[in-house]
Amino acid sequence: MDILKFLYLNFIPIAAILIPSLIYLAYRLFHTSFYRYIHYSQIPRSGFAFKGIVTKVGDGDGFKVVHIPALRSNSTKNIPSLSVRLAAIDAPEVRYFDRPDQPFAQEARLFLKKMIFGKKVYVKAIKLDLYNRILAIVYVRKGLFQWKIVNLEMIKAGLACVYESSYTTFGGMENIFRREQEIAKYHKRGMWKDSSVILPMEFKKIHRKAMS
Repeated sequence: MDILKFLYLNFIPIAAILIPSLIYLAYRLFHTSFYRYIHYSQIPRSGFAFKGIVTKVGDGDGFKVVHIPALRSNSTKNIPSLSVRLAAIDAPEVRYFDRPDQPFAQEARLFLKKMIFGKKVYVKAIKLDLYNRILAIVYVRKGLFQWKIVNLEMIKAGLACVYESSYTTFGGMENIFRREQEIAKYHKRGMWKDSSVILPMEFKKIHRKAMS
């Protein structure tokens, strides 16, 4: 009886607290379960995650993904895709206008394509970059209860290096990325087979000067 009396006397302040909370929870449930991101302008500026199906792999560190919210079908037909850039890594550059393929560029693209194309991935976004691509740590299912970190697999294979820039964001994984890069170098995997390897950032600089 005392509890009922308390609730009766405090109905308005309790309702003032509960109703906004319930509205917020309903809003979050709607976004998680039904709302689909189809344009970068809809995406939160930082700290968000979603699942999607990869529809295109452009190079060794970038791809297109269609957001698949919970309680939606896995169909990607006629649904706009989002651009994702694998955070903290830099893969050999593919052909771009007069700039040729960098050595191992196609190997990196094909390796990434085999790993994720047509598959559902978990995109743990960090932020949008200057080109409105989603910078993210990306996971793809390895088994029933295991996931592979796509960024890390590219480093392990020697088909991408750590992206050395003041704008680099590691999502809390810098140490493991750098450690795996040293292991790939030691075993001369991928691009590290070439003792005179030119890193992707330097390759772009060289060809940018040549075209200017």
